Amino acid sequence: MLCTYFYSNTLPNNSFDKLVHTLFKLDGAKLILMHACSVRLLEAIELARAFPNILLDLSHVLCKYAGSSLDLDIAFAFHSFDRRICIGSDFPDFSLQILRERFDFFSRDIPSEKCVNIAYKNLLNFTGLKGKNFEI
Repeated sequence: MLCTYFYSNTLPNNSFDKLVHTLFKLDGAKLILMHACSVRLLEAIELARAFPNILLDLSHVLCKYAGSSLDLDIAFAFHSFDRRICIGSDFPDFSLQILRERFDFFSRDIPSEKCVNIAYKNLLNFTGLKGKNFEI
């Protein structure tokens, strides 16, 4: 798991360019990009296309930018990139209720299979954990 929120004074060396450089050095090791590069979500999607060992976590971006132009990018990810994204709670920054409301908002017009992928199946497959189906 790697934080890809580049806009903090506590992580001065964290940047998109350094992320790309790091990915080339990983030699296929699996990596979950937490926060999915935030406001650079579309770039993160393209990066994940190039690196099959990457899974994008949308938790932070899903809740933080509600009502912004990023909603279009998130909707695109839910519709067209459902096998390479996942969500988590990002609690306590965002309540579980807000996360659920945002997930339901983006899930309303997509097939249930895609919802299941995003909610938990991608994460189970990515980590090698296979188990019972969960309710979403």
